Amino acid sequence: MGMGAAPDAIMAAGLGEALSQAGINIASQHRIEIEWEGEDPLGPILQINRAVAEAVSQAAAIGLLPVILGGDCMLALGIIAGLAAARPGQKLGVAWFDAHGDFNTPEISETGFLPGMPLACLTGHGLQDLRKNLDIETLDENHVILLGVRDLDPQEKELLEATPISYLSPADVEKEHTQVVAEHHFRNVAGLYLHLDVDVLDPSAMPGTDYRTPKGLSPETMHAAIQSVKAVQPIVAIALTGLNPEVERTQSVDTAIQLLTTAVHD
Repeated sequence: MGMGAAPDAIMAAGLGEALSQAGINIASQHRIEIEWEGEDPLGPILQINRAVAEAVSQAAAIGLLPVILGGDCMLALGIIAGLAAARPGQKLGVAWFDAHGDFNTPEISETGFLPGMPLACLTGHGLQDLRKNLDIETLDENHVILLGVRDLDPQEKELLEATPISYLSPADVEKEHTQVVAEHHFRNVAGLYLHLDVDVLDPSAMPGTDYRTPKGLSPETMHAAIQSVKAVQPIVAIALTGLNPEVERTQSVDTAIQLLTTAVHD
């Protein structure tokens, strides 16, 4: 199961109770599972993201805050599609916490690893057919920031630096640059999508991930950065990705619950 086991692990460890204690009610829960027997690697991505888009759209349309617990970062495609369907014509900002840029394309990727491409795809770089099939409106790069990134492939970094996207290293976040960058990029948006890939944290705080990357954020720094982002514009959707409870469960799941409670709480 790997990262696919994360949602059940988080719920079983008491996310609902933690949110309730913080004064937050869970209006409903929606479980998404698919069975796929084809050989097309994009097939299951399309199927999962269509289901995610529908669930997000339904929740956002009635004023609920969608909180998506998932596996890898490709789920962001469905989330953005769902928000666009529920909020047509409204500009969206994206705060993407991740150790990696997720800004590769099939043309420049050294590995062809699809979960290393979602942010590039969402902003109009690569995977055009996937974006078209999910009816995704390209995000405005002027309203996107990356936080805690520290592992970029050379061509990925070159592509990223050719855009107006700001990316902050852990040291930048530690120096509390988040507020200034968020105020610059999110000044004219109607709401924010908060993307939390747990590998943005230092492995000492988040050992339960397949992609441990040294010199990451501390939980305290990440909590403060989330609060800085939330102070600029309202959060309209949250996703937590990258957790693999089969690598390490107890500490990592507890940390994930704390992050989600911080993110959801007013």
